[in-house]
Amino acid sequence: MMKTRKRLSIILSSIAVISLCSFMIAGSGNQHRFLKNNPETRANIITTIIKNRLELDDAQYDKAYKINLKYARLNQEYINKLDEFESINEFKASPELKSQLKQRRQELKEILNEDQKLKVKDLRENMIHRLETLLNTLKEDNDIE
Repeated sequence: MMKTRKRLSIILSSIAVISLCSFMIAGSGNQHRFLKNNPETRANIITTIIKNRLELDDAQYDKAYKINLKYARLNQEYINKLDEFESINEFKASPELKSQLKQRRQELKEILNEDQKLKVKDLRENMIHRLETLLNTLKEDNDIE
């Protein structure tokens, strides 16, 4: 169970180039289209999602937008090479992108208050639970066939 949680945590970290993005964007086609937006648009969309999910105040929103824009611009080099990857999952598994995601997540965490940090934790745990349920269902379906 612990290995599964660790794997799921890693998967969650790499599901989106930008965390919390996965709440809005579903399906690799939509993710691909989302990534084709310019960095400013991506940063704006992500920051708006974060604002709505975590109820950011105006000062937090401004800081979050600057952080998201910084990383959206850094990620642009990799996004420009998106067509070189066999799949969106291979693209998201890039060590450079994972590192940038981790740094970005840490910077965003620093602007959150304690209640918002708890909400992030709850959202992550909820997502892990949903993925575990989905994986178990897929495993059961596979055992039936």
